[in-house]
Amino acid sequence: MLVSGSSAAAELRTRDSGQRFIPGEALVRFEPGVVAAERREARDDAGVAFGKSLLLPRVQLVKFRGSVQATVARLERQPGVAYAQPNFRYHALAATPNDTHFNQLWGLGATPGVGVLSAWDVTRGGGQVIAVGDTGVDLTHPDLVGRLWTGPGGIHGHDFVDDDNDPEDFQSHGTHVSGTAAATANNNTGVAGVAPEAQIMAVRVLDGDGSGGSGDIANGIAFAADNGAGVVNLSLGGSGNPSPDSTLGQAVTYAAARGTMIVAAAGNENNDNDVSPTTPCNLPQDTLICVAALDDANGLASYSNFGATSVDVGAPGGDPSQGGGKQVLSSKPAWIMPLVNESFEGAFAPVGWSTSTNQLAWGQDNVGSVGTKSAADSPGNQYANNTDSSLQNSGVSFAGRDGCRMQADVLLDIDDIDGNTGEFFDFISVLAESGTDAIGQDLAGNTGGFFDRVDFSVSGFGGRTDVKPTFRFHSDETVQDGGASVDNVRVTCRGSEYDDEITDSEDETLHVNETGGGSYMAISGTSMATPHVAGVAALIRAADPGAPPAQVVQAIKESVVPLGSLSGKTTTGGAVNALPAIQRALALPNPVPPPPPPPPPPAGPSKARFGSVKISKRGVLTIRVAGDPGNSGVLTLTANITRATRVRTVGRKSFRIGSTGRAAVKVKLNRAALRQLKRTRKLRVRAKVVLRNAAGLRSTSTAGIRLRLRRR
Repeated sequence: MLVSGSSAAAELRTRDSGQRFIPGEALVRFEPGVVAAERREARDDAGVAFGKSLLLPRVQLVKFRGSVQATVARLERQPGVAYAQPNFRYHALAATPNDTHFNQLWGLGATPGVGVLSAWDVTRGGGQVIAVGDTGVDLTHPDLVGRLWTGPGGIHGHDFVDDDNDPEDFQSHGTHVSGTAAATANNNTGVAGVAPEAQIMAVRVLDGDGSGGSGDIANGIAFAADNGAGVVNLSLGGSGNPSPDSTLGQAVTYAAARGTMIVAAAGNENNDNDVSPTTPCNLPQDTLICVAALDDANGLASYSNFGATSVDVGAPGGDPSQGGGKQVLSSKPAWIMPLVNESFEGAFAPVGWSTSTNQLAWGQDNVGSVGTKSAADSPGNQYANNTDSSLQNSGVSFAGRDGCRMQADVLLDIDDIDGNTGEFFDFISVLAESGTDAIGQDLAGNTGGFFDRVDFSVSGFGGRTDVKPTFRFHSDETVQDGGASVDNVRVTCRGSEYDDEITDSEDETLHVNETGGGSYMAISGTSMATPHVAGVAALIRAADPGAPPAQVVQAIKESVVPLGSLSGKTTTGGAVNALPAIQRALALPNPVPPPPPPPPPPAGPSKARFGSVKISKRGVLTIRVAGDPGNSGVLTLTANITRATRVRTVGRKSFRIGSTGRAAVKVKLNRAALRQLKRTRKLRVRAKVVLRNAAGLRSTSTAGIRLRLRRR
């Protein structure tokens, strides 16, 4: 039967409006000693056919047509039958968790969702670690704080952007991804993740504007692999690289060697990745799986990249552009109420704002992005040539604040750049200034009569007390256009107060509403599809811990639900489904690990080293021997007494090496050797020392010694 990962999550049933069983099948057990011929006769008399033998002793599955109850009764009447019964049908039914927004998590339901409820009766991902390589993670979010991986020293991951152990999210992307992968389930709060008992390792590789380099991403992958993550989620990508990213490829290989697989986003450009590759999805390793986005109607999302040979599977990413299509709901960081929140609806210039005193002053337009008015460099007129103008806030304090962002809606009708020189002629700078430093963007072009949202991180000004939101317009061109208008200027910073509410996500900033509240938001992208698959991978690894990374990828790809919208668009033509993926992984035989290398043989004692030698007139030989302290030894002397005699032992003595590593061994020559020594005043002997340590291991040393008796 199926075992739930949580006592409150499963209900194993054999009854639902009456007994239910598989039609045309029954189970029969025979008595001990019933031979094959007798079993065959019993089946024939009951009108059933052999199906298969169970692993249980003497139990068979039989097949037939007709009534299950009547067939079971006939089987029970046969000689040699111990019992017969229907093949009852069981259903794995995970109870819907009590998370307040669970009914909006369509990505966790049936196709195009990944079908978590049935999978949760097998596992919820306990014991697995999903590393989220992204903009960081909100480390105090109520739906994530209980899921955080904790490493040595209490760290929850690493920040490779700022090179510290505080991978906080100053954007929102990484927090949203983490919630989809592994937010806590059944906690009466918010949302649930695909693998709600897995741990999240926060690995910050993208900055506050969602950008990062190969080096930081490769470092993040290696860090995750070195610290036990089984899955790395990379909801990121880059296109147009003239050559493969060898460093990222090396990182994927490095991770695979340590048992870590990679799940990567296909990208949001509606491109064919086979023609215009997106990295890391174009990397060739079989331990990486590339994910396209599906809308809530089983279609390939309008923005999603695809590729018949380079994109593998589809998963829920959402697509609000498809006739009211749904987005993916997940967690978002907490933000304080905006420190600056100006819509320019009142009298201009509003309190706290000032305009430049040179040629052109800013004023108010009767055009707004949300309300009816906005601030403009040339209200009601075309901007003047060869001018510089500015609109600046008097300043806000970021004391005690971090992760701050500036946003504005901008409408533009100004010249772009000279195509020959690449030089800007007319542009507007949207920035924040503090002292002599500035963070922001230069903008030019034409927004087609609509306001576009500008959103960027000013976290580099954390702690400063005089940060001034600023708009500077510059022109040195002779052509006049409509100019620039700005509206809905906001500056906000990370906070720690959470409302179990969904932020209105109409704006593209991902995170900030008018009050700063709301702990959840709904957005779309292949970035949102990827953690659905990362969560499924964690479920597989929890159910089948012996499966190596390539086999987990194989199981996911071989168990997809075929979709017409993905046919010819991905390598599998299907959508990820959790329970079939788990079952497929369990059906694949795990490779047998190679036996560990035999232990090296225990080391024997070091060989003896011979020192000085003395011989007395009485034939007592004293020889100094050095070796390992505590070793026991035997000294044996052999010699040819005359040319006519064979080599024979002329002395033997047992001894022990002292604590200083030395011993003075005294051995008396036998009579024949002593007689020869006294007669010729010299004797050539061969000394052999055998040392033995406490383990009984031995070493042997030999040396030739010339003995001489001195005349007096």
